[in-house]
Amino acid sequence: MPFVRQGVSHSWVYGVLALAGACFHAAAPKLTDAFDPTMYAKVSDDTRALDELADSLSEADSGGRLKLATQKFYFAGLVACIENLCLSPHGVSSIERSARMRDMLDAPRTRQMVAALKDNHRGLGLLFGPIASAKPARCVMCTHLAAFLNRTGAKTA
Repeated sequence: MPFVRQGVSHSWVYGVLALAGACFHAAAPKLTDAFDPTMYAKVSDDTRALDELADSLSEADSGGRLKLATQKFYFAGLVACIENLCLSPHGVSSIERSARMRDMLDAPRTRQMVAALKDNHRGLGLLFGPIASAKPARCVMCTHLAAFLNRTGAKTA
């Protein structure tokens, strides 16, 4: 019996699987990667698509695990965007970096993610605190600290 069977006018879902400890692997940018100004828009669009999928499966989502997984996906993408903004050697001026950082931190989606993960933030790394408090300078400092610790092999989470 197939996992999803396509009908003539609709689909039937036989089962949905959600893992409580799902991990989202995002490769940190290398110090040689160029700044990508469209990265945050892509993360936002991908998260919006996942939200729509989670909403369509809300009846099968016991305990809101799909929504929590979507929030963690957005967090991983946001961290990758912050790393891309802060660590790119041919990045942006400090004024533009601060403005872009402030836009990401003050976005309604980010505030929603912080509220959803505040009770479940263990293991999210050094950047959750600065993101939660919406402090751009702390985000920059923690990003550089995490990059240094990653280069030396120290654990950050």
